This record gives sequence, C-alpha cells and structure tokens, in this order.
Amino acid sequence: TFTDEQRALFAGPSMRRIIVVLRGLAAPADEQSTFSVHCPVLLSVASRARQRRIKRLATPDSYEAAYLGLNPDQVKVEDGPLILAALGVDPPDASVHFHLSLLSLDEKGVLTVPHPPIDQGDVSKLMANAARLNTKALTVVPGELFDHGLVWENGSIDMATSAPTEGAKHILAKSLPEGDGESILRRFIDDSVNLLGNLAVNHARVEDGFAPLNILWPWGQGFRPSLPNLAIRRGIPGFVLSSSLRIKGLARLCGYAHGTRIRFGAPLKIDWEYALQEALLRPLTLIIVEGLAAFHDLQRFDDLAWFANRFDQLFMSELVRRCGSDQFQLSVLLPGEPINGGLGFYFDSRHPQQNRGSFGERNSETDKLPSSSLWELISKFATG
Repeated sequence: TFTDEQRALFAGPSMRRIIVVLRGLAAPADEQSTFSVHCPVLLSVASRARQRRIKRLATPDSYEAAYLGLNPDQVKVEDGPLILAALGVDPPDASVHFHLSLLSLDEKGVLTVPHPPIDQGDVSKLMANAARLNTKALTVVPGELFDHGLVWENGSIDMATSAPTEGAKHILAKSLPEGDGESILRRFIDDSVNLLGNLAVNHARVEDGFAPLNILWPWGQGFRPSLPNLAIRRGIPGFVLSSSLRIKGLARLCGYAHGTRIRFGAPLKIDWEYALQEALLRPLTLIIVEGLAAFHDLQRFDDLAWFANRFDQLFMSELVRRCGSDQFQLSVLLPGEPINGGLGFYFDSRHPQQNRGSFGERNSETDKLPSSSLWELISKFATG
C-alpha cells in the first residue's frame, strides 16, 4: 500500500529520471580496472547509453549548485543561508543568516574543532541551554553535531568572520568578528563560553578526557538568496539524496525535497535499498555521493572497490531488475577532483545505443566523446 503522497508521485510523469553523481569514484589511472572488475551491470548499461566527457573547470565557491544543474558561476550562497535552509527555518526578511559552529576553546584561548566521538544527545542538551542566549535581535537555531544556525534580525553582512577549519588551531583573540555589529557578536560568543562551559555535560566530557564543547562560533554570514524554483522551471518535482547539509539547504532553496541524510551517510554506510526505493517512487531523483576521492588519496583501494561493487549490485542491478519493461532514464556522472572533469553516460530505455569502447576505457573513441560541464549535463538530463 502507498500513502497519498506516493500515489500523487505516481500520478505524475510515468518516466522515472534518475541522476547519480559519484564524485571521485574513478581516478584517471584506474578508471578501467575499477569498472571492469567491480561494476559489470554499470558497464552493461553504459554500453547502451550515450557517453559524455565532463569538462575540467575550476571549482567555484558554490560548487554544489552544479549538482542541481545550475551554473555555479552564477550562484553565490554563503554557508549561513545554506545551513538555515537545511534546518527548515524561514527567518524574517532582511535578517542575516550565520552558520553557528559548536567548537572547543581551551584555557590558552585556542579555538579548535573537537575530535569525535561527539554524542548527539550531549549536543542537544547544550543547544537547549543555548536558547538562553537569544535576544530580541539574535536567535539560535539548533541543528546537529557541530552545525547550527544563528539569525540576526535587521543585521549587517559588512563584517569579517573566520570559518573554523578542521585540524587547525585558531587564536580566539585574533579571530573574532570585525566590522558592523562586531560588539553584538563578540558579546554573544563570550556569553556562550560562560554558559556552556559551566554545564554538567562539559564537566563530564573533561573528566572523560575529551575536549569541552564550550563555545558557539558564528561565521559564513549572508542574506537568503533568490534562487529559481527548479520544480516549477522544469515542470517536474525533484528529490535529492545526499549526506550534505549544504546540499540539503540548496535543494530546499531551489524547491526540491531532500531525503533522510542519516540513511545516506558516508560512502561506505549508504543505504542503497533506501535510495532505490525513493528513486522508484519519484519522477526525478538526484543521488549525490561525495568523498570517494579520499579513498584514492589514502590508498584505500579495497574500500573503493567495496563501494563500487555494492553500488553495482545493490543499486544498479536492482534498478534494472525492478524496472523491467518500465520506461526509465538513468544518468551516471563521475566527476573527478575538482568536481569537473571525468566521464558520464545517459541511458534511455526507449532508445538504447550501441557503443564501441567500454565505459571508462581509455581509447580513441573515448577521446572523441562530446564534452559538457557537469551542471550542463545535469540540467539537460533533469529537464528531459
């Protein structure tokens, strides 16, 4: 049985469109071995698909826009608006949105991103207390783990703030906000230290040998941008699956729904059955996997092979089996690092192709493939 929402989805376009972006799966030196050994179903589908090369371009700040088929050079969204959109809140107009990080401050005034383990239950207790920091102008928006939001009504973005960097040590006194309204934000930061540092949760963390979560750090300020509603523009509702809060926020700003991130976590923990069920229920699904290039960098080739095999068997194979004679369009895009450069294909069950070379194989036919940027390919596939 299906819910009313699911029946409504089936009542839309009968053609299922599925776009899968696997960022960094194939390194230039081992594209062929990765696919030929671990992805037989993907290769079989690709042999009947239109293959394309992805142009190699510089990575802009808002590179996630390319995943939704938007030109990243024309989309500028700061971290603050993305996080607050991902958290599902709609602050008043003219308010400034901040990414609010829960960090650790030591006795020497050094600011760091704490190392795991981080318990979400502890974080929830801390952020419940953080509501005491709210004022007429400032409102804390609880999120998850290190990532939260702060709204400054009638505020200003004419200021400089520092983004916390994992693994780096920031000197608090040299990193405080500067510019319009700096006194308001500096007071907020100071009050957060006084409040959080005295809570039982942090006393327990210190006793257990962990760094306290004792400071709230606003950065990435910006106003909510006006972005196109892609569902209206393309005439089809879109559903996005990713593990990224930034992508979730961008999807919401563009009128697309986003799936449950906890079921679509790190590459080795992705629930492919969940992804497949959603894709089969939706007229348009975008599946975005990041972080695969790290396996190459760390020479974790066994993990990369395991991921590729699971994707092929649990998603590709089951997609082909369950769709049967149903009409569907599938695009698999493999951008490298940065997000542009790589290979991809577009399969339409109504119009199968016949390719000479194997997908990912380096040969003269591959070199002759038409090339487009990642965002152009996704825009074209999503529109139909």
